[in-house]
Amino acid sequence: MKFCHKCGQQLEDGDAFCYKCGVNVSNINISKNNFKTPIIILLSLLLVCTGIFVYENYDKKTPTNIAQNSRNSSRPNKITRVEMPKIDFDFNEIIERMRDKETSTNNSMNLTEIKTPQNVQLPEFTYTPINSNRNIDSAKFALIEYYTAIADGNFRTAYNMLSYSMQDYMNSFSDFVAGHADVISNDVSNISVISSDDDEVILRYTLTSRDKFNGKVRTQIFYGTATLNNFGGDWIITDFNVRKS
Repeated sequence: MKFCHKCGQQLEDGDAFCYKCGVNVSNINISKNNFKTPIIILLSLLLVCTGIFVYENYDKKTPTNIAQNSRNSSRPNKITRVEMPKIDFDFNEIIERMRDKETSTNNSMNLTEIKTPQNVQLPEFTYTPINSNRNIDSAKFALIEYYTAIADGNFRTAYNMLSYSMQDYMNSFSDFVAGHADVISNDVSNISVISSDDDEVILRYTLTSRDKFNGKVRTQIFYGTATLNNFGGDWIITDFNVRKS
């Protein structure tokens, strides 16, 4: 168990950042209980010194001294000044040395060198609006990818980008392949947005298509609109309306 050196928040051993104040705690493994060690040592030293003082004074009280005191009991009492042993401890210096020792045993880590990150980079999705240009751009890219897959002969990829209702409209996958088998290239341009919301984008575009026809290559231009819906992060084409120029 470790604690944040800035705010004192209790952390798990594997935490790299304090989830309360954001400070880097990846190299800290100092338990709060470790700072109780200097206090315990100081108390032990005081107890030892007190025991030595009591022992020395008790040892001076020998039987001879007791007898002499009894013979002189009739004399006026003489006050004897007892010099207390001088104990000279610099507690601040002892604490500093103990802290330096604990610091050296923890990979020679200097707590003053730890700097709080000025700017914590948040995940991008935290502050990206749902209805942003990025969603629209990804929908445009999906439309271009559909026509490019057809021109490259990747008919299964293009067919899977259609909704189930659109696939039914194409009758079957084999009919879809037969209808696009002569396509040489597709160029999608002039894409504009008719409408968009969280999960649906309607695009207007121009399609320049080159295909084989009667042994020759012909170029055709189409104007169309396409409706794309977002299902689990994937854009699916749910409707087409294409006319030849």
